[in-house]
Amino acid sequence: MSDPEAYARVRVALDANPENLAEKLEKANADSLSYRKRLVGYVEEAADDVGLRARDAMDALRTIDRITEEANAEDERQANELLSTVGRLKRSRRKTGNGLEALLDTWRKRASPTDLSFGEAEISVRRFVEVCGDIPITDITKAHVRDFRAVLERIPRRIPRRIPNKQRALPITVIAEKTEQDGSVQLISSATIRKQIGFIRTLLGVAENDGLIDVNPAQGIRIVDDRAEKARLPFDEQHLRQIFASLPTNDPTLFWMVCLAYTTGARMGEIAALTVDNVRTEDGVQFFDVLDGKTVNARRRIPLHPILDEIGFPVYLKTRKGPLTDHRPDTKNRLTGYFQKNFGRWLRGKAKVEDTTRTFHSFRHGFRDLALSAGVDEVLIERLHGWAPATTGRGYGTGASLPRLRDAVNSIRFPVTPPPWP
Repeated sequence: MSDPEAYARVRVALDANPENLAEKLEKANADSLSYRKRLVGYVEEAADDVGLRARDAMDALRTIDRITEEANAEDERQANELLSTVGRLKRSRRKTGNGLEALLDTWRKRASPTDLSFGEAEISVRRFVEVCGDIPITDITKAHVRDFRAVLERIPRRIPRRIPNKQRALPITVIAEKTEQDGSVQLISSATIRKQIGFIRTLLGVAENDGLIDVNPAQGIRIVDDRAEKARLPFDEQHLRQIFASLPTNDPTLFWMVCLAYTTGARMGEIAALTVDNVRTEDGVQFFDVLDGKTVNARRRIPLHPILDEIGFPVYLKTRKGPLTDHRPDTKNRLTGYFQKNFGRWLRGKAKVEDTTRTFHSFRHGFRDLALSAGVDEVLIERLHGWAPATTGRGYGTGASLPRLRDAVNSIRFPVTPPPWP
């Protein structure tokens, strides 16, 4: 059968039953790329003019993706153009006006998330729409959320550099299929999957609270880690000696980001957001007033450990105005985006800590272990780390006093002393 004949037969069949598009595409099974381009165009027509259900349209597009990948195209440029067309169709599907995107602004006004958290939520919604379509929130089911989870479990932690720039903007459904064909690619962590689905659950929770839906379909969706993901571990004493022996005293940002993480257990973003005004004294206790936390519990007060006096933090503090450390936001407006990359290169290169389970976050893990070894009560550790209380009762009251937190911090003994600031 010639391409025009196949195309004509499929058009007749689709006009009769547009919702069965995926099945008709399977039966067509034509070989030419030009034919598939016409099919993509017709899918777009069907979605707009006939009111093709989003789920059926997605099935059709997945079929086009698959048969395109299987085709032995002589012109690779044409194949990439087709994939890009599929991507544009998925991203530009008509907005319903009552999908997940409509809940983003409501959530932002009520929860006041950080810019970083809001940006991550936008990414989660965009990806969900790429997988399931921009369907009304009243039509979202557990099956949709499971489909979303299944695709997330197949995408890479980082898109390999060998993939051309034009293909990096492809929908995650296409990226997931490409990743499956390359077993050497490291997949995203279960923690990232949990976070992305968590944003969907939060937004649907807003809809549930407003009475727009009866039940949150994302509630109870479990993330099972069947990839034996390695946990991030604290630095051991040898690692710390390598780090502090390599720590440059001519780079104040790197020097103090490391020393403050080591002695406070604070998160990277929290330290980067500290200013001179966040170093306060009350009841005779000098402390960091962490205000730019990810959650309500993350906003806390951390007394300064005496070791900071020993290495010259008071001297450094007098030289600063505004931020304690200098950062330039990356292209995604993340304050520590460039620092995180540079720290990773420095840690593996100059400091020669090659174990990938050790990262900047390892300072936070290490601080907790040292606090436990010093006999600090777990309730105080929760306060110092900015974690939600383990029990409801622990969340009552205003928390431990500054003198008590100071005594807890002062009881910690650090195995390695950082070099003094010049």
